[in-house]
Amino acid sequence: MFGCSRTARHRVLTFFFDEVPSMDSAKYSVRADSLAIPALTAEIHSDSLLVANSTWFFHPLLNKKECMSCHDITASFRLFQEPENLCVNCHNQAKAAVVHAPVEEGACGECHAPHGSKNAHMLIETGAELCFQCHDDEEVKPVAASSLHTPVASGDCIECHNPHGSENPQMLLAVADELCFKCHNKEKIKTSETHTDIGETKCDECHNPHTGIIRVF
Repeated sequence: MFGCSRTARHRVLTFFFDEVPSMDSAKYSVRADSLAIPALTAEIHSDSLLVANSTWFFHPLLNKKECMSCHDITASFRLFQEPENLCVNCHNQAKAAVVHAPVEEGACGECHAPHGSKNAHMLIETGAELCFQCHDDEEVKPVAASSLHTPVASGDCIECHNPHGSENPQMLLAVADELCFKCHNKEKIKTSETHTDIGETKCDECHNPHTGIIRVF
């Protein structure tokens, strides 16, 4: 089925997988003595399809060699359904009050590679590198900002936001103050000299959650 030549095997790989290295790549090579698919989330060892010092994450169906769950073998391996309808057959996303636009549109491929990726959850990129493909990095962390909230500076958007959807505004993991006090010491802040009279004032009424800068009224 796969043929014997190195060229034939590489052609099959590029048909099923995204971002397959070229045949001239020094980092990767296709072995003639193996066509085994590496175990899900396991390191790709020398006896697998791709020889690499890396950890890859594969779709469970691909790991079980169940390609025909998504592809029609009688029609040039075309998908049985459009991607926005296909993924939800197995991945059931509960309807949240605030839904990330790609999730709402069924555009899973905007963030996830369908077959596998070197990133956890089969993401095409990680952290801010993924988020800033759509979101304006200058808006989130302006160059002129004198400081940045630690998760923003380190690109850990999911420290505060759910990437699929949430019951809270801006897809926050919790309501504003509840979220802030998961990291910041509530008692220490509430009893400090500058905050003794803030009462029920919310953190984001005074602070920009991305830059930490005190808002100007």
